[in-house]
Amino acid sequence: MSIGCFAGIVALGQAQDSVKRRNFEKEFNDFKSSAGNDFLQQSQKNDSIFRTYLIASWKEFEVFTRERVKRVKPELQPLAPTTIETIELPPPGNEPEAPVNDTGNKQAIPPAAADSELLQGEEGLKIMELNSIETTSGDLSYFDFLGQKVGITQAGHEEYTKQAKPDEKKTRIIRFYEQYSKNESWKRITLELYLLAQVKQLNDWGYYYLLSIASENIFHNQDEQVLFTWLSLLRNGINARIAYNKEAIFVLAAFEQPIYNAGTVTIMGKDYYLLNRKNEKIPMELQSYEANYPGTVRPVSVSIKTLPKLANAPEIRSFIFDKDTLRIRINLSLIHFYSAYPDCDLPVYFNTPISAQARESLDAALKPMITGKDETERVNILLKFVQDALPYKLDLEQFGREKYFFADEALHYPYTDCEDRAVLFAKLVYLYTGLEAIGLEYPDHVSVAVRLNEPITGAFVVLNKQKYYVCDPTYMGARAGMAMDGMKKQSPTIIVVDQYK
Repeated sequence: MSIGCFAGIVALGQAQDSVKRRNFEKEFNDFKSSAGNDFLQQSQKNDSIFRTYLIASWKEFEVFTRERVKRVKPELQPLAPTTIETIELPPPGNEPEAPVNDTGNKQAIPPAAADSELLQGEEGLKIMELNSIETTSGDLSYFDFLGQKVGITQAGHEEYTKQAKPDEKKTRIIRFYEQYSKNESWKRITLELYLLAQVKQLNDWGYYYLLSIASENIFHNQDEQVLFTWLSLLRNGINARIAYNKEAIFVLAAFEQPIYNAGTVTIMGKDYYLLNRKNEKIPMELQSYEANYPGTVRPVSVSIKTLPKLANAPEIRSFIFDKDTLRIRINLSLIHFYSAYPDCDLPVYFNTPISAQARESLDAALKPMITGKDETERVNILLKFVQDALPYKLDLEQFGREKYFFADEALHYPYTDCEDRAVLFAKLVYLYTGLEAIGLEYPDHVSVAVRLNEPITGAFVVLNKQKYYVCDPTYMGARAGMAMDGMKKQSPTIIVVDQYK
């Protein structure tokens, strides 16, 4: 679905509701008459079939969790020697497709962030008033989504006032399913939130995040909040399930990528993860069903190819680099979005763009330093910036657990360790040199290698007959081509960064 087709559903606040309602209604009706019509017809057919499955017997499933690799990292940032030697590292442990584009290694440096990429309010309007969906159904029901005021159709329903007893959980699930199938306002809200997710460029997990927050505004009862989220996911093609135990009802979903530190249930050979935005206690067992929802469903994707459009809540971070103070602007709305993100594998972080807000201030800070420099000098300046300007501390000391950062998070939090530095440095190489970079993942370390056009003295790894020189943003004082001693005899796992394809 094209984002532009539904640009009219983003309003400019309550003050303009009457002006924009007709626009959204037209877009909404157009959608219903095309893709939306198929959506509704197929859903109605699926509803009657699936209800039969829900009435059938349920089974108890054991809940388990997968933990991330626990790397044994140095407590203090290691220092590099002053000498450098040429050494070919052992072959990679994997052979991914080379991240080479049709024009060779050298690419044009990406242009500065356009103003249109930054979420701006019209003159005289507060940012909190953006992104209200317009309807003709009367008064809107408003809720806050990461600093933005969002309006949706008011729901008409009979709400439960208290949680169901343990022996009533299954009955409540079936009853809510039947109510949802008949409640046009609930189904309309599901569609409105789906359209809003498209406009805000939310991925599958972001859509769940939006649903879970919206449901807290629609329903006061926690069971109903979870059930509405589940059915809205199903209605939009997500492979989601519902489960319960004596204490609560839970949403499960299949994921495209592995997820860690989340409750996991294996049903018919497929893993389903608890969607647990609030990090609530993970249960030991759950009751769920084996039947699949009719029709085609897809797993949740946590890949972020385009950043979501969120309210601009600026934070300024200061970094000391070569006696200069660099002021970098971060969007706290994006940081809050990331803070609830599930724990993923490193390729998700390496392949997520840096925000336009951070890029704009990084341009101002770094471009004067690298202008007129050759490619190796540029890489070394960027390497030194990450090594020197970002304080080092282990995740266990900062968070009590292993936590990977997206690039913007590495600029926000007070400390970083090797994974975070590698993700940020790979982004900076792309932005300010146009050279290809790959991640190097070891059992106890994560680094980066860069494909330079001109050979240098130093350590390198060969991938698809091309040399990628080690550039370690954790190795204090290391220049391009310098690898830690412990990494020189280990075979790395290569992380391909998609932006270079």
